[in-house]
Amino acid sequence: MAKARPSVDPKLRRQLVQAAGSGDSVQAVFMLRSAVLQPGQPAPPPAEIERQGREILERVSQKVKSQPARVNIMKNLGMLVVDASHEYISTLLREPGIASAAANQQSK
Repeated sequence: MAKARPSVDPKLRRQLVQAAGSGDSVQAVFMLRSAVLQPGQPAPPPAEIERQGREILERVSQKVKSQPARVNIMKNLGMLVVDASHEYISTLLREPGIASAAANQQSK
């Protein structure tokens, strides 16, 4: 069974289109799929969330051959905040461990 594609905020989609033409970086907030819980399901330990986040980021870095400008792994919330190139963010959106993504800067 194929993994569901992540839910992506329309503002983030617009920012990615703009950044593709301008070369500007994009800031996005990602929810890890493992942090989306069903009722009664225990939350993964923060250390596990951090490990998963780092593995995803490293995999994307290897694919695009670059590093993000800034990263914040919010291990207690199961979220990643990433400031990176259009290519990096777009590739991160295709990772199976990502459940959803939103623009970090809503005013753009």
